[in-house]
Amino acid sequence: MEATQEFNFDPRDGRKVVPSTLRNGPSTAQLVRCVDFGQGKLQFMGEATVIVEAKFVDPGKGPSTRVVYQNGPRAIVNHVREHVERYRMPCLVASEGPLVATQRFRFKYEDNASYRLKDMHLTQFLQNVENLQLQKVRFDFNTMGCPFELEFQPYQPYARNRIGELESANPNRREFIEWLVLLKMDLPAKVVPHVIGEEMRIAVPCMVIDLT
Repeated sequence: MEATQEFNFDPRDGRKVVPSTLRNGPSTAQLVRCVDFGQGKLQFMGEATVIVEAKFVDPGKGPSTRVVYQNGPRAIVNHVREHVERYRMPCLVASEGPLVATQRFRFKYEDNASYRLKDMHLTQFLQNVENLQLQKVRFDFNTMGCPFELEFQPYQPYARNRIGELESANPNRREFIEWLVLLKMDLPAKVVPHVIGEEMRIAVPCMVIDLT
């Protein structure tokens, strides 16, 4: 199983975002409620972006960790990793196998200028996808409750992108969302540390896209 868990405080329009659920598994919200984040707080030690993968195998023990992305001093990376190793997942059922979760940590000075991702129409978003010509898919959004909006957080190629549905979930969008989580945005290297894991919204109209 995989899950992506973050803490975000975003003054948008107040509409509910429904996280995509895991295939044959609990929702992200259920997993977050299960986590005991332990004692201690993260300290600000300078600007950095760190993404950590945590693998839980025992409800009474901390996870094994792997840093899947880092941009910042080694001391900050180690500090984040030690923080995640204090997590526990007491409701984990060991017989069901390990659970892998991914968490992003972003440290920055409040007054520092930073790159931001803009909300996009689907056609504009696809123009910013790397190697789109290699994709062979067809989606009819008229069967998916169109028009609708998705919240998109880019993590590729380091982890699966995170997708949330605005207001309500529609099971007919599952294959489309499964495709989106694997797409890599074509971003300059200097921009990636600022926007990896940042939220943007994609407006999906009533149309058909055919890349076959």
